Amino acid sequence: MAFGIVRDRSRAAILWGCVFALNSLLIVTARADCIDAAAAYQHLNPHLVRAIASVESGFNPSARNVNRNGSEDIGLMQINSSWLPTLARYGIDRTALLDACTNAYVGAWILSQNISRLGLTWNAVGAYNAASPHKRVQYARRVYRELFRITPGVTATQPVVPVSIPEAMAAVYETSRLAVAGAE
Repeated sequence: MAFGIVRDRSRAAILWGCVFALNSLLIVTARADCIDAAAAYQHLNPHLVRAIASVESGFNPSARNVNRNGSEDIGLMQINSSWLPTLARYGIDRTALLDACTNAYVGAWILSQNISRLGLTWNAVGAYNAASPHKRVQYARRVYRELFRITPGVTATQPVVPVSIPEAMAAVYETSRLAVAGAE
C-alpha cells in the first residue's frame, strides 16, 4: 500500500511539472506572437524586435528597473516612464505596460518612431535605449549580437549593415552635436 502512495505522489509531481512546463511554453509563445504581431503592425523585422526584447528584459513581461535619473523601465520592452505622458493620450498607463502584448506594441511603436526620425539604421536601434551616440553604438552592438544569437542563420535585412560606427567617431559626433545645440 505504501508503495502505491509513493508511486501516485511521483506521478502527481511529474504531472504538475508537465503542466507547469506547458504553461511556461504557452506564455513564451504568446509573448512571441505579440512581438511578431507588433513588429508586423509597425512594418518591422520581428527578429529585430525580439532581439530588443531579449536585451531589454530577457523576455520578462514584469521586469522593472529604476534608472539613475529616477525614471523607470517597465515590462517586456522596458518602456521608460518618460513615455507615460505621451502614452496617456492613448489610454496606456504604467499598469497597462505590464501586459506583454501592450508593451510589445508600444516598444515596436517607439522603434518605428526612431526609424522614421533617424532612418533605417543601427543609430535608430540604439536610440531605442540611449540618447548619446556613444551609448547608442554600444546598445546597437548588443542588439546586433543578440539578433544573431537568438535567430541563427538569419541575415540582417533590417537594418542592413552591421554596427560599424567607431566609438571615437561617436564621441566626435556627440561633441559637434552639443556645440550645434548650444549655438541655437
